[in-house]
Amino acid sequence: MPEVPPPEELASQQEIAKNIFHLLPSKLKDAFSVLPPLEVKPIKFYSPFNKSPEEPVRYVWFRSNGKMPEDPFIHHCLLGYASDLNFLPTSLQPHGIGFMEKDIQIATIDHSMWYHRPFKMDDWLLYSIESPSASGARGFVRGHIYTREGVLIASAVQEGVIRKRK
Repeated sequence: MPEVPPPEELASQQEIAKNIFHLLPSKLKDAFSVLPPLEVKPIKFYSPFNKSPEEPVRYVWFRSNGKMPEDPFIHHCLLGYASDLNFLPTSLQPHGIGFMEKDIQIATIDHSMWYHRPFKMDDWLLYSIESPSASGARGFVRGHIYTREGVLIASAVQEGVIRKRK
């Protein structure tokens, strides 16, 4: 597991969004105005309007926003949802392009996930994301999800179309 600060030392995505709220399109303002299903704490904030190249790597802590039922199927469903967060935008980072730029269009081609061990979504989980390839209007990302103790509980991969609208 990568060495990163614990979630208690980080600001939540909701707190960060308040600082750029005035820049967000109205459809995203609505999304950040309600209580989200996940509490998300990025290790580093990447602006959706980014103009400077960055390494194609992200680390994000997340957990359910509230108590979860004991049914493991529900935990698997929420982790499947969470696995899509911060994923394809990671492949834009080396290009200095933010996923909220008005001419950018992103669509998932495929997304696969493997559950390796039992886990609880109401515990903090670390999502380690990297994009080894982004070219020819395609972005490829892979991620590993760990418990706080460093146990790998799931892996995910995704490929998407990323292009400028015409």
